[in-house]
Amino acid sequence: MADRRVPLTEAENLVEAFARRLDASHVGGRLGRLVTHIRSLGAKNFSGGKPYEAEEWIYNLEIYFEMMECTQVELRKVTTCLLEGDAQFWWDTIKRVTPPPLLELMQWAEFKEKFLERFFPQVEMDKKEQEFIQLVQGKMTVIEYETKFTKLSRFAPHMVDTPDKKARRFIGGLNSNIRRLVTGRGITYEEAVDRALTQEEENQKYRAEKEQENNTKGKRSHPAPTHKNAQPWKQQKGRDGNRGATSSANRGKEVAKPPVRCFNCGGTGHMASTCSQPRRPFGSCYNCWKIGAFRQPV
Repeated sequence: MADRRVPLTEAENLVEAFARRLDASHVGGRLGRLVTHIRSLGAKNFSGGKPYEAEEWIYNLEIYFEMMECTQVELRKVTTCLLEGDAQFWWDTIKRVTPPPLLELMQWAEFKEKFLERFFPQVEMDKKEQEFIQLVQGKMTVIEYETKFTKLSRFAPHMVDTPDKKARRFIGGLNSNIRRLVTGRGITYEEAVDRALTQEEENQKYRAEKEQENNTKGKRSHPAPTHKNAQPWKQQKGRDGNRGATSSANRGKEVAKPPVRCFNCGGTGHMASTCSQPRRPFGSCYNCWKIGAFRQPV
């Protein structure tokens, strides 16, 4: 009689595949209802990706968890039902190396720690902390700066763990034209944000008014020419037939040009290229034709 027993490893693979399909279907039982509920709140699947995307996914899940009534073990199970792709392959590896009793009792906190070690390691967390330390408003609006401040502050909790420290850090990153009018003893974070928004609005109004004022002054100081005071440009012609406009002191006067001088014989009225005199050695005197003498032509 043929042996109908299935090897243990194959049986385990079949059970694991069945369990995965059951989780993916999200039907039936309390777990299925919890998965459906968290999806309705906006939870998305996670397949891997950039480190900050993994951290943000966990961050959003914890917001949804606050609206759910379930145990820490159930939170972990719900989360694993949202894994796919590379993230699902990683979780399959965790399940293979974890004893079944421990796997069944694994709570959310332990899963989160393992997940972040894989998808958001400490080196990436340090980068985000440094980004928060160096954060300044720069070209951002106050709203954009406040949003980024809030997003990055969770990577440096020691810098914002009191209301006073949080407010001072926020104010310290504002642009100087806003910061100097927001600073105050005992100001809260919420007050700092509100004052910064108000001051930003005042600055925008002031710039708009100054721009309008400058435009008005510009129009008054440069009136459009009329037929009474418009002066047509006149080009003065010299003996060359194409003289440009001269200064007001010399306008209308002819400027005498120096006579053409020959650099071979020193005479005027012709150039060296048409000179009929013998060719003078280069660098010699115009008078004696000797090298080293420096008499100039007269």
